[in-house]
Amino acid sequence: MHIVVHQQNRAGRSALRQDTLLPWIGAVLALAPGGTMGVAGSSVDLAFAVVASLALVAALCLTGGRASFTGLSGWIVIAVAFGLGYLALASAMTPFPPGGVHPLWAPTGTGAAVLDLEAALSGLLALGGLAASFCLFAILGARTERTRQAAVSLQWLLLGLDLSLFFAAFAGIKPIPGLPSILAGLGLLLAAGASAQTWKAERPRGWLGRLRASPGSSAAATIFALILALDGGVGALAAAGFSLAAFTVWEILAKGGEGKLRRGPLLLVLGLIGLAMAAIALSILAMASAPAGSAQAISNTVHWKAVLASPWLGYGPYSSELVARLSMDRLTFHALQAVPLPSSAYLAALEQGGVLVTAPMAVALGAVVWSIIDASVRRRRLTTFYRVAVAATGFYLLYGVVSSAPLTLAAVAPLLFLLGCGFGAARSSR
Repeated sequence: MHIVVHQQNRAGRSALRQDTLLPWIGAVLALAPGGTMGVAGSSVDLAFAVVASLALVAALCLTGGRASFTGLSGWIVIAVAFGLGYLALASAMTPFPPGGVHPLWAPTGTGAAVLDLEAALSGLLALGGLAASFCLFAILGARTERTRQAAVSLQWLLLGLDLSLFFAAFAGIKPIPGLPSILAGLGLLLAAGASAQTWKAERPRGWLGRLRASPGSSAAATIFALILALDGGVGALAAAGFSLAAFTVWEILAKGGEGKLRRGPLLLVLGLIGLAMAAIALSILAMASAPAGSAQAISNTVHWKAVLASPWLGYGPYSSELVARLSMDRLTFHALQAVPLPSSAYLAALEQGGVLVTAPMAVALGAVVWSIIDASVRRRRLTTFYRVAVAATGFYLLYGVVSSAPLTLAAVAPLLFLLGCGFGAARSSR
């Protein structure tokens, strides 16, 4: 009897260590692309894909990892939508793409919709790595304690990375444009979620009491807000502000009612509030966009014309700069040299993947977010975490109107970590 109890205690300590350590490892993996500072492109994306795929294989080789993965439901819509987008991107690399081949390939006698086959193959492999990382993060989130620790790990590692990126600019190391802002917005929502969780548990009185109850998260939120204001400008502040407001309203609506709220009425109210906030936010973001006649406005016009010329499959991953070089003329030369990339993540996504790739990926993202929203209504645990994950997705979607940063791996991977853990927690049978 003594041996059995001892073995059970040892197994419990081992599980506790795993629940503490694994979220930190997952958060490090998610933030590793951002740690490359100014380096961006296919090499970093491919390295991330290799590491994520090997980590997923290692997780599935373990009994606990396989049990967690097979215990998750709700994969069908996500897998089908992602598979359709993946096949569409693969078809763009063949001589028989929908919409026809690009005239650039005419002298060779072959053809493809993409401009650079090597870059497109790198993008295809990187996209597979993102799928592998999402599955890995879903396995990580299949246990409640690991999901709670994941939010804490991501918040503090984000704070360290974002401060490093911000101060690196003063040392002459230029990070990916917009990356400090988008990571700061994500960190601000995580800090707000941590504070809200503490306030619900301790019920402090007054704002001073709230600050005393969660000094660490309050300080982190202040730092993230300062980075947003100094680096991101009006667009980043508007996107983060409206996402934070949506999270706050959701918390107030659900106060004291976790697991008891009727799904239909709550989702209807949330939908109406979300639409109103999105409309206001988009109008503010539109006013914050590049003024007419500026280099950025000219660049956006050139890229939009390129999208209209090849709307179905675009020009392939990492093709925006190449499209800019091919589109240069006497009137646009200086503007495209100064600003070769589009200022919107949506414009960049359509230019690189077209409708046939972008639309299925949007459906897959919507299925993940819907699973998390549904779990926030059905379940009593992790409700604040679910709301933070949905609000963070809203922040990325809004910020993508005025920045292409949400499309970079360094920005996508942390959000994928959050959504993966949220999906794992929402769909786990445990």
